[in-house]
Amino acid sequence: MAGWTTTTELTDLFALCATDPTPCPFTGPHTPQPASRKIVLDPDGDLLLQVGESGCASATGEHDLVTPVVFVSCSKSLSRASAVWKRLLYGGFAESRGAGSGNWEVQLPDDNIKAMTMVLAIIHGRFELLPPVDGSIGLEDLYQLTVLTDKYDLTRLLRPWARSWLQNSQKNKTATLGATPSERRIWIAWELGDRQLFQAALEDLVLNSSAHARDQHLSSIGRNELFSNSLEPLGVQDHIKSNRLNAITTLLDLYQTALTKLLAKTPATREPYGYHPIVPAKACVAKIDPWRQYEQRQCDLIMLGSLIESLSWSGLWPLPAASCFQESLLDLASKLKSLKCESFREVGDGGSRHSNCHPMPDGAQQIDAILASIRTQPTDDQLRHLETQAKKSGLRV
Repeated sequence: MAGWTTTTELTDLFALCATDPTPCPFTGPHTPQPASRKIVLDPDGDLLLQVGESGCASATGEHDLVTPVVFVSCSKSLSRASAVWKRLLYGGFAESRGAGSGNWEVQLPDDNIKAMTMVLAIIHGRFELLPPVDGSIGLEDLYQLTVLTDKYDLTRLLRPWARSWLQNSQKNKTATLGATPSERRIWIAWELGDRQLFQAALEDLVLNSSAHARDQHLSSIGRNELFSNSLEPLGVQDHIKSNRLNAITTLLDLYQTALTKLLAKTPATREPYGYHPIVPAKACVAKIDPWRQYEQRQCDLIMLGSLIESLSWSGLWPLPAASCFQESLLDLASKLKSLKCESFREVGDGGSRHSNCHPMPDGAQQIDAILASIRTQPTDDQLRHLETQAKKSGLRV
């Protein structure tokens, strides 16, 4: 039997591994395939785990073929570590070893090679193959690792590393494989039981998710459907939809209230000198002499017209129903804060009397306050799950 695979050999192997290989356009069913690479975790191992599938390392058109990796491992170690593997290997499934058979091989084409290497290294005591306890681990690597710990019920295996790897992985701000960092983080938090990270990622997704026009499915970067390339924790997408809709409603209501105020019909009164009816000011706050009160009416009309014009230029007129708004909350906030609203100006006065006239003088501050107030609390079911996982991972002892 071959000797143990070394750390250097693994480094070279990972340089060739694709996280998500794509079908190779240069090969076909009759094209000779390169031999699978082998990682020896136990020189006396009785089980060959073939992980991954053949494909190109990228979809750029360059031929960089990736092949599965075969792990020489101990079936008893796997069955002791995971009830899932115990049922798989010894429960009479197709993967179980038949009587009198030769090599015992199990194929796991959907599993990530690098993540499986880390899982099997822990199970076989090959800790030199892992990032150090206080070392760095990429966000994508930790995500792929937690996908496997969830699949095979192995969360408790990460207790010595979970806290420090969580902290170090948050330094990675790069979106990966069509998923946003927050989509990755919310799954990692879900699997390891980090309530604070879960809530922060949830709030970020509420702020940045947009909606499809036809079916109102949420989208992340590049108009990809939310969680189409990342695992979704229980009930998260519905939670995001609900909180996003509530916040959009609150923002649009600010401007609906301002427009309603400017459009409201108010009874006219007779000016002191009796020549013209006077309509009380609605949003104009200028101090006007009694014989010039017509300015207030004109100022209100100018503010109304300029606000509608600015809303129209921003694609927000007529004001949409909150359920029909497709862009993200942050996009909406940016558009609303950029709206222009003119007031009365008279030649020669520089507009000083009306410089403070505005239907929403504190609009920008109100918008910021609404965004800052978004505190998306996990549901009771989510909290119970996070608590259970935190005890498994060691985040909560």
